Amino acid sequence: MSRRARKAGFTLLEVVLAVALVLSLMGALYAFYLYALDVRKAIAAESEMLAGERDVMDGLTNELRSAMIYPFLNLGLEGSAGRLVFISAGLPGPAAWVIRQSTEDPIPPEQDLQLVGYQLSVDPNTEEVLGLVRTCQKVISAESPGSARQTRLLSSRLRFVNFRFHNGSGWQAEWRMEAPAEGEGEQTSLLPVAVEITLGTEPLPEDMDVDEYIETHPTFRRVVFVPAGARQQRGTVVRTGEGASR
Repeated sequence: MSRRARKAGFTLLEVVLAVALVLSLMGALYAFYLYALDVRKAIAAESEMLAGERDVMDGLTNELRSAMIYPFLNLGLEGSAGRLVFISAGLPGPAAWVIRQSTEDPIPPEQDLQLVGYQLSVDPNTEEVLGLVRTCQKVISAESPGSARQTRLLSSRLRFVNFRFHNGSGWQAEWRMEAPAEGEGEQTSLLPVAVEITLGTEPLPEDMDVDEYIETHPTFRRVVFVPAGARQQRGTVVRTGEGASR
């Protein structure tokens, strides 16, 4: 082979270096591809979590804006930092439209008002927070059995909840229905003017208070205006005894 022909070809070392360079480039591209997949999965998980939190918050907001006063049992809203129970307007369930035989026991009548509750579910054995649950009782009466209340897990990712209540002049951590004194026609404060809702995905540590948690953890917060509570503060109140609602 002539000297000129030898210069036109590749030596074994050059071929090995070229293959090594191609493999290095392919490895770098594959690593970047895996990184892009991880980022995509993280963004999808974050978007799904935010969408779930938004759905829960929107549902709770709509029910709070429909909060009503049930004068027959003097019910309105009662809540604490981690629990909320109130009367809300809603459509009757499918059981209200079932036609039963004359020999069957009648179904208790459902109303367009329902007793709704929100709180965290905790495992009694491990004390682990399981998620945010919603309870609903369609039949509202003093004799309603506990089995009439339905419980549904809204989200297993939401492991922190905090409620605050505005009475027209300031925020307070609890809201109790204040019945009028016996024999007096005093006003009852059954509904707040607004409710602040704070949701989080991490459980509250034992050595941390709520304010510190909100400052150091990502949360989803919203203040919900309660129209019926604002009307009550302006004078549309409920009275017991001989007094009627006006």
